[in-house]
Amino acid sequence: MQDHFKEKAQNWDSGDIRVNGAKTIADAIEKEIPLHKDMEILDFGVGTGLLGFSIAPKVKQVYGVDTSAKMLEKLQEKNTPQLEIKPIIKILSKNRSNSSLTDLSAQ
Repeated sequence: MQDHFKEKAQNWDSGDIRVNGAKTIADAIEKEIPLHKDMEILDFGVGTGLLGFSIAPKVKQVYGVDTSAKMLEKLQEKNTPQLEIKPIIKILSKNRSNSSLTDLSAQ
């Protein structure tokens, strides 16, 4: 599978539009769903964690799924001992006989 965000990952967090958009979405989620420290959240399409890091301080754990290895690399660079999103990547790998889902979880 081609990583369509390979080049974009480096500067994804630059600029106000994406950062403010993630904050707006986080605020909307919190308005509709009472977040608490017993919750584990899955952020599908986590990218660099803009949304996940807004939610992470309020829940037990955020897991991030993304097909872009480069986006997950940027995410891991932002992790700290105090605030972490556990990245998970699933890539559809094809071989001659069939297609299979390969788990490349970062543990």
